[in-house]
Amino acid sequence: MARLRRAAGTDGCPTMAADAQCSALSAPSGRLQMPRPTVIHVISHTHWDREWHQDFQGFRRRLVGLLDHLLDLLAAHPEYRHYHLDGQTLPLADYVEIRPERAEELRGHIASGRLLVGPFFILPDEFLVSGEATVRNLLLGTREAREWGGVMPVGYCPDTFGHLSQLPQILRGFGIDNAILFRGVTYDQTRSEFWWESPDDSRVLCLKLPDEFAYSNFYYECEPIINAPGEEVDAKLALECLTRLRQKAEEHATTRHLLAMDGVDHIYPSAKALGIIAAANAGMPDAEVIHTSLPAYVDAVKAEAGELAVWRGEMRVANRAFRLQALLAGTLSSWMPLKQENWACQTELERWAEPMTALAGALGDGPSRERGFLREAWRELLLNHPHDSICGCSIDEVHQDMRYRSRQSLRIAQDSARRGMERSAERIDTSWVPEGAQPVVVVNPLGWPRDELIFAEIDFPAEQHVQWFRLRDAEGNEVPLQRIGVEHRHFLRQEPHNIPRGIAVTRHQIAFRTTVPGLGYKALAAVPEAGPIRSQLPFAKDPSDIVYAGIHPWDGEFEDGGDVGDGYNYVPPERDGIVVREQPPQATLEARGLLFERERWDYTMAVPRSTTPDAKARSEETVTLPITVWMTMPESRAGAVHYRVRVENTARDHRLRMVWSAYPKGGAVRAFAESQFDIVERPVQLPDTSDWIEPQPRTHPQQSFCGVECLESGGTTWIAN
Repeated sequence: MARLRRAAGTDGCPTMAADAQCSALSAPSGRLQMPRPTVIHVISHTHWDREWHQDFQGFRRRLVGLLDHLLDLLAAHPEYRHYHLDGQTLPLADYVEIRPERAEELRGHIASGRLLVGPFFILPDEFLVSGEATVRNLLLGTREAREWGGVMPVGYCPDTFGHLSQLPQILRGFGIDNAILFRGVTYDQTRSEFWWESPDDSRVLCLKLPDEFAYSNFYYECEPIINAPGEEVDAKLALECLTRLRQKAEEHATTRHLLAMDGVDHIYPSAKALGIIAAANAGMPDAEVIHTSLPAYVDAVKAEAGELAVWRGEMRVANRAFRLQALLAGTLSSWMPLKQENWACQTELERWAEPMTALAGALGDGPSRERGFLREAWRELLLNHPHDSICGCSIDEVHQDMRYRSRQSLRIAQDSARRGMERSAERIDTSWVPEGAQPVVVVNPLGWPRDELIFAEIDFPAEQHVQWFRLRDAEGNEVPLQRIGVEHRHFLRQEPHNIPRGIAVTRHQIAFRTTVPGLGYKALAAVPEAGPIRSQLPFAKDPSDIVYAGIHPWDGEFEDGGDVGDGYNYVPPERDGIVVREQPPQATLEARGLLFERERWDYTMAVPRSTTPDAKARSEETVTLPITVWMTMPESRAGAVHYRVRVENTARDHRLRMVWSAYPKGGAVRAFAESQFDIVERPVQLPDTSDWIEPQPRTHPQQSFCGVECLESGGTTWIAN
């Protein structure tokens, strides 16, 4: 995970004190070189959660008050040099919708460097969104920040619940060579400054916020002064506060530059910071306290950093000793509908809407008319990606608002994808399709050829009374198909200059298999036939040609346990009771044909209705938990086996998991999982962290696939979403 080396100064000295001694001893004779003073960089800021324990409108009212106060403070105190808007740009738009008359004041302060914004649009959770979403977040944030007057060139991630292995490479792609972060790594592993590398060797200077007070060490140390009545600053108390901050920071720093974060969640700026700085400067002859910016602090550290430790890969270390340092891994499964809807939106945008729009353009559709729609779909989706939003740890009103935004994003993306496919199909030569037949265009949005089972719906005008048809390609070759069902449908269609008209169709659900080139298409024809048909399909006959998935629902298990945690943490009750299914499922063969078979298993589990009122045990009263699993398998038994699981949740305060034992107990395995632009290896055997405030999590994020490899046999099992 981390390759740790002894941090050293420019002369190979292991600490700042030793660095000063080495410098003094190596000075030319007759001239004593005095050690340079410690510099305490005071960074004024707010940490802005757009929605969390209040909804957006509740917090926006506070945001308007905060920025009103800030603009007045900047006008009244030229010596208040800098203020940071949490590395985001979205609060600017939220503010000027209410205060458009103050937009130019904001622009002036951003252009002059007094107000620092970006590079992010919002501060996201990194593991619950796609890598592409993180890139779009930075694209939008940097563009908006430039339009406002300037981008803060700092990878500021102060409160994210762990960090991606590829974030250094992503930041480097935006010209950012540093990261400032808090969770996912602690002072048990490294010092305040270290190098962070991605798998491609991209490297950024990483600056670790304090384990104890995160992005608020100046605020928490000086809080008695900041919140005292009046404007006066107790100079003696200010010196005590900054001395204490300095001592704590110097324990972990590798240079003489120390970070003092003047701000906390949703807090207004205070001019008292200037008085505290003045008092500390008067009482610390060997230190300089300055009101400055994050870019200036980063530059100062870079100028003096020597050999530093190197951390390679993701950061998901839990919290050993300090309350604020928690990784909060339980958020990976809080409010699961939010995660499912987010995945649907990302998939529709990344895999369908944008590729289909690009394909239509490549086929001659001209300048894209979809750009504005796609920008809006991404913006609506990104509004759901702040860590307290997508993590599912906010009040219910927030998550209800998120579901509305997801619907808007998905609808736009689906319409753009459909339009792209329709515009592409219009430009594909289908003149060979016989009269009365329906052209069928199969599109592959991925970059490699695919030979897969395809499920499709094909409409014929109802007046044709089509009951049977064959699929043929342009050369007349028949494409094997399997009928699934047929239904009669009615819908409305409106042409540009006409009122809506009712359309009646016969809709056929079918499956077929064909090969489609990467980022390409294949045209077929659905040709009506007078009577029933049966396509021929060769089967694998040599057992060595057959690949079995090796996992079926009856090989796995459903496991249900209690949960008395919250939106952040899974916490089992003191007297938990783990329930597994007792009866085999009821099996039904729903479909079997030339191309695939689909089986259905209906399970019932008797689980406790809830936990007891004191939340220490599960209730004795039980309810039935219905679970249905559909398995779809190619008839040839070659290829992937697809599962779909539906649960009717009738219980409270519980965690339901599907569990497989991939290899016999005791077998050495290693685990892999998809991560954003990476495949990461994670430990299977964890150290004992039971005495930590937050034990190291045994559950991990993935959005596409995960797998385990048996080191003895070399066999690998993969599970793909």
